[in-house]
Amino acid sequence: MGRSILAIALGFVTVVILSLGADAALRGLGVFPAEPSAMSGGLFALATLYRAVFTGLGGALTGLLTPPARISATSASWQAPASLPGWAALRPGLPRPASGRCGMRC
Repeated sequence: MGRSILAIALGFVTVVILSLGADAALRGLGVFPAEPSAMSGGLFALATLYRAVFTGLGGALTGLLTPPARISATSASWQAPASLPGWAALRPGLPRPASGRCGMRC
C-alpha cells in the first residue's frame, strides 16, 4: 500500500512541476502576460491543453509506478448491489448472477 501512495504522490508532483514550469516558461517567453494582468480566452485554452497533456503523463507515471494488483477469487467476481435488482436487464450481454454466496460461480 505504501508503494501505491508513493506512486500517486509522484504522479501528482509531476503534474504540478510540469504545469508550473510551463507557466513560468511561457511567461518568460512573453506568450503569457505578467502576473497581475488578465489572460485572453485563447491563452486559457493553451494552458488547458498542455495541462491536460501533463495530467495524462502524470497518470501514466502513476500507473507505471503502481505495484501490480493481487486479484483473488473473491475480488474477481463482482456482485450487483442488493438495491439494484434489475441491474442485469440494463447491461445486455452480461450473465445474470447466480444466487448463492459466491455470486457468479465459485
